[in-house]
Amino acid sequence: MRIEYGALCVVVLVGFIVAPATAQRAEASWDAAYGLVVGANPTAAGATGAVKRTVPLYRDRSGVLWDSARVEAGLDVLGNPSFTDLALRLYFEPVALFDVTVVSGSRLFYNGLGFGAAPLQSYADTPPSVDGSNYDGRSELVSFSGFAPRVKAAAGPLIFANTFRATWYEVSRRDIAFLEEPRTVSVTARADWVLENEAQLLYRFREVAAPFLAVGVSHRSAWVPAASADDQPASQRSAFLAAAVVKLTARLSLQAALFGGAYVNGEPIAVERPYLLGAFTLLHRLD
Repeated sequence: MRIEYGALCVVVLVGFIVAPATAQRAEASWDAAYGLVVGANPTAAGATGAVKRTVPLYRDRSGVLWDSARVEAGLDVLGNPSFTDLALRLYFEPVALFDVTVVSGSRLFYNGLGFGAAPLQSYADTPPSVDGSNYDGRSELVSFSGFAPRVKAAAGPLIFANTFRATWYEVSRRDIAFLEEPRTVSVTARADWVLENEAQLLYRFREVAAPFLAVGVSHRSAWVPAASADDQPASQRSAFLAAAVVKLTARLSLQAALFGGAYVNGEPIAVERPYLLGAFTLLHRLD
């Protein structure tokens, strides 16, 4: 069974972790993932699920640059007390040092628990508090599409990855001028781009018996190009992280990741939204 690990930015969102330059040889397979996410904020808790088809790219090449090369197509779902995301995902890795992911889907906000979509008046508005005290929440449907190229490398026990992500969000109802994008804690117009860049550096413990155990650091910047720096400066988030993969059976593996950090650009986000997350995912090979 192929174990996937590495750049951890996607674990909370879709359950699968994609290997950097240290993956085993890609195999044709059907895989599923079932996960739980817990966090310091009410809207961080939730469940994830995914199913995907993997097809290796090369049958006549071998070596560290080519073994993990593959195409993946799948369906991802994320549900929490604020919204549910349902998205199609295409992953393309032509060589171990580079990959790109393309996603397209819909986000359904619901306000039954008091954490629905939060309409705002301008880019300069502060996103609402996660405790719901100043929420004017509502149910809403938002479509999104994006792409995320990534470069990655490994040297001895060190693993590095840098991901640039561009996502287009569009609210279905035209009477909303601005809305909070909760994943990046950004304020967007009704139709808007959100850009992100995330760098991660991991130290892998090679001497342990588990398939994968690592600790590291990450830093993410997120910004809305249409907003001025005065109205909405880039959101800066730094965190420590730890990740482990444990093989349970020939077809099942348990993946765990812990994140602890903060939004370093200060109040009010740094106080109200500490970045404390734990993600636990069961990886299941179906064929």
